[in-house]
Order: sequence, then C-alpha cells, then structure tokens
Amino acid sequence: MAVQRAFARGERVKLAENYARALMLKRSMDWLQRRGTVRYCSPATVYILWDGRTTMDTVPVRGVERAEHETPLHA
Repeated sequence: MAVQRAFARGERVKLAENYARALMLKRSMDWLQRRGTVRYCSPATVYILWDGRTTMDTVPVRGVERAEHETPLHA
C-alpha cells in the first residue's frame, strides 16, 4: 500500500495559524505572512523553501496548510 503525501513538490504553502503564533512567541518574524514552496514531503515532515530565502526549513505536516489563491511553482 502506497503512502499518500500531504503536499506535492512545488505546492505553495503557509504555516497554520496556531503553529505560526507559537513560533512568534520566541521570534519577532511575522510567520502568518510568510509563504513558501514545498521542496520535499515525508509522511511527518514538510521541507519548505520560504520566499526570499536560500535555505529550507523542516516543519511538521500538522503545522503547514496550503496557501489559497496561489498557483503552484514547479521546480
């Protein structure tokens, strides 16, 4: 049985509101406005390249949601 991935490579994403607010308690960056592109997705983790950055961040799947009204970028 194949595992279905939560996000596809190239899909535009943002952090879920509750996860973003938790990050903002420790960092001054506004994570609610940040958008990025999925580079890789495992069953538990999403690797995201945020707009304007050159390095990827790993985020739990439960902390990520699709960014609405944005077209996917294919890499």
